[in-house]
Amino acid sequence: MAGKHYTDRQKAAAWAELAVNDGNVKRTARNLGIPISTVRRWRDEWQDSGLSDEVSAEVAPIIADFMQDAVRIRGKLLLRLEEMLENEQGTMAQVSTAFGILSDKVRAYEAVNESRRVEHTVVLPPAEELKALFSGLLEGVVESARVRAAEIEAMEEPFLTTYRELPVATEE
Repeated sequence: MAGKHYTDRQKAAAWAELAVNDGNVKRTARNLGIPISTVRRWRDEWQDSGLSDEVSAEVAPIIADFMQDAVRIRGKLLLRLEEMLENEQGTMAQVSTAFGILSDKVRAYEAVNESRRVEHTVVLPPAEELKALFSGLLEGVVESARVRAAEIEAMEEPFLTTYRELPVATEE
């Protein structure tokens, strides 16, 4: 008898859930309704070979879907807590526990999503090359400042502004 076939999306959900559960295979299998042996086999494959491109492409949408639902439900639980407080009824312990667990899960999934971000690195030229580049830049800045200072100085030469400052013509 052939085994059950799982979609890339189901495998991505298992990968994300394993990450959130710190590698706990039993909890992940229970949460997803997938046999423990299947989750363990996938975990071992992913540790050896990494995620396939197809499964990897499904991780972000899985996390986004979970986050949307979890945040919506967490908001409802918070409203229920408030309602219970106002009406002094029910067991707040159950609702507050559910709220806490869901909040922890949301934080865990956010961390998984953060860890999948791509980091870019920039390699700078060697120190001597940078020194030469900055030295040339500074020389250019200094020369531009000298030229500008000379232009300002030329413009600030006194201009004759009133008739009193005009030279008086003398007759010889």
